[in-house]
Amino acid sequence: MLDFTSGRRFKSYLTPEYFLLILIFTIVPYYILIGTTAKGQSNPIEKQPSSPPIKKLVNQEYSLYEFEELYNEINGIEYGELQILVDKRILDPRLIRWERFLLIRERTLDYGQDQEWFNTRGQLLKSFRESLEKAQLKNSVLRLVDGNGRVLEKRELKGPYAEIDKTYLYSDNKPTYIISEDLTASMGSWNGPVSTLIEIKNGKIKELEYRSAKSDQKNHFFLMRALKSDWRIIDSGKGKGKEILSVHMERTYDEKTGELGELIRYRRYSFNGDEWIKLERTEEGWWESVDGFPNLSKFPKQNK
Repeated sequence: MLDFTSGRRFKSYLTPEYFLLILIFTIVPYYILIGTTAKGQSNPIEKQPSSPPIKKLVNQEYSLYEFEELYNEINGIEYGELQILVDKRILDPRLIRWERFLLIRERTLDYGQDQEWFNTRGQLLKSFRESLEKAQLKNSVLRLVDGNGRVLEKRELKGPYAEIDKTYLYSDNKPTYIISEDLTASMGSWNGPVSTLIEIKNGKIKELEYRSAKSDQKNHFFLMRALKSDWRIIDSGKGKGKEILSVHMERTYDEKTGELGELIRYRRYSFNGDEWIKLERTEEGWWESVDGFPNLSKFPKQNK
């Protein structure tokens, strides 16, 4: 037993050989363990598929950011994936910290919850964007691949930041995919993440369309979340499937009087079994997302 009260006996054990043994049996195994773990870790941003592995190697310019699995009985593709590819520098921690995707995820929160939070994050977002603009990032890519990694379809999106989410708008198990892009030009009240809706049919990407109840013209969905725009997916009043509600406030100008005004547009998108139909009502007034989402009574009534 060591006598630590005795300087002579204590010093006799502090030899170079003693410290060498400590190094071999404690510090060296620790670094070996850490190195092995680091090599085995996957990118925490990327999900791990349960289907047969698809080649994740994209190229030297892009990295896989997100994906949704596809199945033959639903999407017409056997173990395929709908993928979002981004400039690989976006996922490089040496260039960008954890804030890299707050611009879509966190800005979609209700601004009315915390105005101070919005102002603080707005400044972070502005600084973040300015630093990335210097990097000249490539636009993100929406890609459809089969189980062997063969590219079936590829679309370049309009900006470097994009995300994909899945929802169910119908009464069956057919999914719809929400592709959200941040095309914000500045911190203006009418700028924010924009979402489009797509579906996979017969192995191809199909962008969802709607028709106005007052015309035969069809348009693609363009859903924005900003200070003066918002949207929601709600249960259908008919008890089957979902509906989409959107609200948008815009400035108006009277050419006769030269006066400025404000107009609020309330829109309801409903599926009638064959196609999506848009109903709209307008009223003069002021609305911002800090006031919360409008009451359902503000939106046009669903057609019977």
